[in-house]
Amino acid sequence: MHVSKLQRIWQDLQDELKREKVQLPKSMLLNSILNTSPAEYLEFKNAWESVPVNERTVASLTEREHLQKQRLESMKLHPESKSMAFVTKSSKNFTKNQADSAKKEKKKKNRKIKCHYCGRPGHMKRNCYKFTNEGSEKEKSHKPGQVFMTIPEKSSDYWLIDSGASHHVSSKLNWFSSCKMFDAP
Repeated sequence: MHVSKLQRIWQDLQDELKREKVQLPKSMLLNSILNTSPAEYLEFKNAWESVPVNERTVASLTEREHLQKQRLESMKLHPESKSMAFVTKSSKNFTKNQADSAKKEKKKKNRKIKCHYCGRPGHMKRNCYKFTNEGSEKEKSHKPGQVFMTIPEKSSDYWLIDSGASHHVSSKLNWFSSCKMFDAP
């Protein structure tokens, strides 16, 4: 097994470094195991990266690596199981006929309902075509409101600009190309 071999090498290295009073971090062993794994372990490596750092131990990695090895061997022995992994069976409990009967049942219930907007049976106000059409016409005919604003500072060199405004304000009459005077603000 790949991990066991690396663990033995690691332990031998640790024993030698103990004599020199140096200790390598466990993360170095974990990285060595992952970086020397075969290419077929790519998904395994990606899954290991999602494990929280405080849960990454040599024992956990060894266990996961062993399970991955068993899965790969099983797939080699039974290659047909690989293609069947995404095959699903249709449900026996729900068919097209049942879906149609559910729609018919809903229509029967809706016959008893009367719209509070148009007065016709079979639908509610929120589903009423007349209500939605007239509502959209009301939105189209919306009239803009009026706004008045004052600023306490006096300055003759300022423009008040609003990109959506229909009227622009300045204290200098000669800055306008055309001007319409109002009786009251």
